[in-house]
Amino acid sequence: MEANHTLTTWETHRRRADEASRYLSEALFDSTKFSISTGSDAVLDDLFSYQVYNKIKDHWRAATAPADIQAGMIYSDSDDNKVYHYGAAAKELVQDGITQNFTVPDAGTIGLGAGKGLIQFDDEATDLVSFQNCSVLINATAAVGTEKLLVAGDIMINGNQKLIFRNTGAGLAAGAISFQHHDGTQKSAIASYYNVADEGDIEFLVGTATKMMLTSTGSVLIGATAAVGSELFRCDGNAYFDHDVSALTFTDRTPLYEGDALAELLKIKGVNGQIDHATLPLFAQVRKMRNTYEDRSVTRKRPKTITKQKQESVEEIKLIKGRYTKVVSFRTVEVEEPVYELYDLYDKAGKKILGPKGNPAQHQVPVMEQYQDTERVKTGEEEYTERNLGAMISMLIVAVQQLSAEVDALKAAR
Repeated sequence: MEANHTLTTWETHRRRADEASRYLSEALFDSTKFSISTGSDAVLDDLFSYQVYNKIKDHWRAATAPADIQAGMIYSDSDDNKVYHYGAAAKELVQDGITQNFTVPDAGTIGLGAGKGLIQFDDEATDLVSFQNCSVLINATAAVGTEKLLVAGDIMINGNQKLIFRNTGAGLAAGAISFQHHDGTQKSAIASYYNVADEGDIEFLVGTATKMMLTSTGSVLIGATAAVGSELFRCDGNAYFDHDVSALTFTDRTPLYEGDALAELLKIKGVNGQIDHATLPLFAQVRKMRNTYEDRSVTRKRPKTITKQKQESVEEIKLIKGRYTKVVSFRTVEVEEPVYELYDLYDKAGKKILGPKGNPAQHQVPVMEQYQDTERVKTGEEEYTERNLGAMISMLIVAVQQLSAEVDALKAAR
């Protein structure tokens, strides 16, 4: 009796499954009978028989587009494992799954749409990948300004390659390296400008002002933007050299002093065996700026050491009883050895690490000690006076001429 009841129950479920299978098969071609709302799931093999699942699968997985397919449908090709969207013609969507290679046709794009950020792939002799209507950010999430490339990190150019700045037309700047503050203001720059197609000047700027230039003819200009003649070096300002300066010839352009040179030279005084530059005639003075410093006491740290005595062997060859004999002697020397503190080692779980013999493993840490040191610290700037050697020579020449004239006048008066 119990077995018949079980058979009857099984027959009832089988009939219901057959009815559901037939209804779902018909519903696949009639959207009024069967539909799946956006965001809903349909789990076929848990609710319906395996045969029903295969019927559904056969209608969207085929070697070619199913005969009854309509525009807007998506189907899978069982031969090439690609997913296609069917419109006027089948258009490939995904190849071998989204985790495998993703390909686009020649000149195809990936991105946000026309006029927006896109990545385009061009099949050329050397394939091209172009980023359009966008800024490229590497290790960054937002552009700083209008830059097209922002790299938050180091850039390395390896393999004896070069970084090229190329102008887009005659007479235009070829490019510049700009060093900026975080607010975008330029602090300094290196810029290249082209006069003609194959010649150019390189300018070194501080802020926006040119401070030094290397011209297309090979001249180095400091504080100037044009050479006076054919010179290779021009400095429009004072120059200071710590060591000797050698030249085949020097051209002195110091003007000749006009005035009573003797009277002015008599005003010069000395201090501590040297000329007091403050008493020089203004004609012979040069005003300059220099840094001011002061010595300050600072506390520093260094590894602590201890002095120990150590026995050191000394080998000598001596002539003893007609034989050369190696003699080893010992001497006491003092050496500085660092002082360490020992600390037990623990693993990540906080358990003490033991050595092979069961003793705690320990780590040596140098003991640091403080000591007083002196460092030279810049405190500011001050103006000071130096002599202009060329001007002094000019005044001396005039003074000698004036003295000679007075001597001639005295002679004539006798």
